[in-house]
Amino acid sequence: MIDPVAHAGDHWYERSILEDWLKDHDTSPRSKKKVDKKSIFSLRPLKIKIKNLRVDKLNAGLEIFPKLMSKDHL
Repeated sequence: MIDPVAHAGDHWYERSILEDWLKDHDTSPRSKKKVDKKSIFSLRPLKIKIKNLRVDKLNAGLEIFPKLMSKDHL
């Protein structure tokens, strides 16, 4: 996960995946409840923790998930 988001009372999603889903649907992919696109919000503390973890892994020379660990995604 690179850019986690959520909407009121539902699951967490990768922003790009949720946005793609909402192009063709007006419901949550998991709960099937109606989603107001304005109710989607960034999970900034989680995003920062994910970024820090990836930076730490890069600095340690670890490449668990090479595509997601690339510096392009930081």
